[in-house]
Amino acid sequence: AESMQAQPELVAQAIALLRQAKRPLVIAGDAAGYGGSGEALERFVETTRLPVLTEGQARGLISDDHPQSFGFFERGLNQAASKLREADVVVLLGRKQDYTIGYCRPPNIAADAKIIQVDPSAAEIGRNRGVAVGMVGDVSSVLEQLTKEAAGHSWQELPWLDDLRAARAAQAEWAESLARAETPMHAMFVHKAIESVLRPDDCLVFDGGDFCHFGRALLPARMPAHWFYVSSLGMLGSSLPTAMAAKLAYPESRVIMCTGDGAFGFNGMEYDTAVRHNLNIVGVLGNDSAWGIDRQIQLGLYDRTVATDLLPTRYDQVVQGLGGYGELVENPEDLKPALERALNSGLPALLNVTVQRAISPRAEAAIARRKAAAG
Repeated sequence: AESMQAQPELVAQAIALLRQAKRPLVIAGDAAGYGGSGEALERFVETTRLPVLTEGQARGLISDDHPQSFGFFERGLNQAASKLREADVVVLLGRKQDYTIGYCRPPNIAADAKIIQVDPSAAEIGRNRGVAVGMVGDVSSVLEQLTKEAAGHSWQELPWLDDLRAARAAQAEWAESLARAETPMHAMFVHKAIESVLRPDDCLVFDGGDFCHFGRALLPARMPAHWFYVSSLGMLGSSLPTAMAAKLAYPESRVIMCTGDGAFGFNGMEYDTAVRHNLNIVGVLGNDSAWGIDRQIQLGLYDRTVATDLLPTRYDQVVQGLGGYGELVENPEDLKPALERALNSGLPALLNVTVQRAISPRAEAAIARRKAAAG
C-alpha cells in the first residue's frame, strides 16, 4: 500500500522554501476537505504564521474568523484572493491546477513564484505547471509532517499579512457600500440580512449565478462541511438537492440556501421531496426576472440581450402549492421579519425576494477576460 505520508526530505525542502518566502500563500482545496484536516491545517498555519485561503470542500476547515484565514479562494469575489499574483511561494493543499486558477500559469501565479503542492493523487502534482516541491499523500498527514518540521524554527509574521488584511478591509467596505436599503433591493442587502441572523452551526448552500456570487463574497464559513457551492463544473440548480442532503446530515442545524430565479427553474420541484421528508430548509431566492449573469455578459460584450429575460414569477406560490412555506418580499424593511418567519415556520420555505439587476465582480471579470482575449 502507498504511504499516506510524504518523504521526509521533501518536507524539509518545503519548509526551507517557506522560510525564505516574503509573500507566501496557502490555498486549501477539495482534497484537503475530504481528509477533514481542520485541526492539522490550523496547527500548521498557527506554527508558521502563514496566510490561508479555503475553497470547495475545504471551506470552514479553518474558520474565516481565524486570524490566519483570509476567507474564500475566489479571486473575483475576494480581494485577498486576487493577491495570488503577488505571491512568491504558493502552497496548494489538495487544490488542483485547473482552469479556476488559470492552470497556475502566469500571470495567475507569477513566473518566478515557487509552488509547493500536496495531493493524495500523484497525477495532480505539476499537472499544468512544474512545482518546486511535490508531495503525494493524505493532506492531513502531510500537514502534520510539515508542522513538526516547522516547529524546529521560529517564525515571524510577515508584513505581507498586513497587505492581505487591507484587502479584506477593502472587501468589507465594498460590501457595505452596496447594501443600501433600496427598492428593489441589491443582492448584497439581502445577503447582509442573512448574515445578521446567522448562527455558528448554520449550514449555507449557494447556487451558481450573480445573486449568489454576492453572497459568496460576503457570508463566512465557520465550520467544516457547512458551506457549499457549485463545483468547478458549475452545475446550476444544485443548491436545493445539496441543501436537502445537508439537512439530513445536520438535522440540528438550520440550512439556508441562496438561489437565483434562473437556477431555481432547474430543480425547484424538489421542494416536493423536501416537504415529503420534512426537511425544513430555508431558501432565499433573488428574483431579477432574468438569467442574470448571462444577461450581464451579453450586455457587456454585445450591448443587447437574447433570451435572457424571465418573468417575475411567483416562485413562493409554487412552493406553497407543494406544501411548503412561501413569501414574496419586495421592500427592504420586510426582509428580516420574513426571514425570521421562514426560519420559524418549521416547513421547507422559500422567500421570493425582488432584487435589482446588479452585475457581480465575477461577471465583470468574465467580460474583461473575453474582451482581452478578443484583443
